[in-house]
Amino acid sequence: MSRTKQISELRAAFPADASVLITGTCAETIGSLHQKLLCSAVDNDEGAVVVTTEDTAARVQQRFDRSRRFASTSGLAVVDGTPKDRRHAEPERNVWKTSSPVDFSGAMLALRRGYESLAVEYDTVHLLFDTLTTPLVSADSSTLMRFAHQVMLEGGSTTGLQLFPVFTNVTATSDVTKLKHLSEGMIEVRKRGGKRQVRLRGSPETPAEWFDLAEYDSAFDIRGFV
Repeated sequence: MSRTKQISELRAAFPADASVLITGTCAETIGSLHQKLLCSAVDNDEGAVVVTTEDTAARVQQRFDRSRRFASTSGLAVVDGTPKDRRHAEPERNVWKTSSPVDFSGAMLALRRGYESLAVEYDTVHLLFDTLTTPLVSADSSTLMRFAHQVMLEGGSTTGLQLFPVFTNVTATSDVTKLKHLSEGMIEVRKRGGKRQVRLRGSPETPAEWFDLAEYDSAFDIRGFV
C-alpha cells in the first residue's frame, strides 16, 4: 500500500526558491496540483506571478479571488499569453498581455513588469507557469529551452518557488529531459486505480517511490481552483 503525501509535504521537499518541473501525461493527470502547490508556498506577506497560456487573466484572477490564501489580487500579477491581436498592459490590475504563447520577448517584458510591480510591497514573489507544453507545441525546442531558462532567472533576489507543469503525452521525452536538467527538482504525477500519485526527483537522497497524493490539505484552502 502506498503512503500518502500532503501538499504541504511536497512543498517542504524543495528549497524555498527552487524551480520545480511537474510532469504528467495530460492536464487531467496533474489536475490542480500546481495551483495547490502555489497556494501552499505563498505566505500572507508574499506575492505571486502566474503566466497563463490557456486561461485568460480574468479567469485566473477570479480563481484567486475565491481562494482564502489570497485575500486580495493585489498580491498577484498575471502574464496573459493566450492568443490575441496585440500586446496590452493593464498595470492598474497587475495584468500584462502578450500576443500569443510564443511571444517570448513580450512574455519576458511582461514577466519583468509583473515582478517589479510586486517587489514594491513583497520581498518574495513565487511563480506559476501554467504549462510549458503550450508554447513548446508551436516553437522549436532550443528556443523554448532558452526562454524557460530566462524565466527561471528573471525573479532575481525576490524569487520564491517556481512551478512548471509539462504534459508528457504531447512533449518529446528529450524535451522533458532538457527541462529536468534546467530545473532544480521534479514531481512526477500519475493516476492508479483512480488515485493521483506523485514521485519526487531532486537530491540523491530523495526516495524514488510513489506516494498517494492527499487531494485536500487543511493547511490551506484551494477553493476556486478546478
